[in-house]
Amino acid sequence: MITPRYLAGFTGHRSLENPETVKATLSTILIDLKERIDRHGGRLELYTSPASGSDTLVCEEAGRLGIPIHIILPKPVFSEPVTGTLDRNRGFAADF
Repeated sequence: MITPRYLAGFTGHRSLENPETVKATLSTILIDLKERIDRHGGRLELYTSPASGSDTLVCEEAGRLGIPIHIILPKPVFSEPVTGTLDRNRGFAADF
């Protein structure tokens, strides 16, 4: 039998006023989602970046709950070595 996989994507903010509240909320949501999927014989998997802030918190909570985590790495950011000016023609900045 094939186990259905439910893929959850997450992106958040780096600056958090109340990280403990955010962490508790993420935990509650992940627990509820995982329990619902488990009851139906599925498997929850998380896709997110390793950015600081809420992305890191969701990774920690998913890991604690045994939810597989797929890390999405952003393109690199390039800057001019001498001036530090952002190079808008390469990497992440080229997309905008």
